[in-house]
Amino acid sequence: MSITYSWTINDTLTYPTRSGLLDVVHTVNYFYTAVSSLTGSDGNNLSSSVYGAQNIPSPLQANFISLENLTDDNVIDWLTGSLDVDELNSVLDTKINMLTGSGVDTQD
Repeated sequence: MSITYSWTINDTLTYPTRSGLLDVVHTVNYFYTAVSSLTGSDGNNLSSSVYGAQNIPSPLQANFISLENLTDDNVIDWLTGSLDVDELNSVLDTKINMLTGSGVDTQD
């Protein structure tokens, strides 16, 4: 069984001004999803997601990215730098394994 993981950025919350900077992101709301190569009885790939909100530290002037230049890749870099992605993967893997009904780890 293979599993593909992906991020969906739902929202970024900003301070209007912070330390002389405009529209500074302070919180990111996200979904982190795992999709398995195994299919369920409905023919769809087994999947699981977690929803979260992560606080983002205030940036320094030197590494500030303006809101209009901010990409999902930038935000995902912040998330992967501040969350335990291995732990998230483990949680999602466990949830998918539970969907198999076997209770057995089906990972390769």
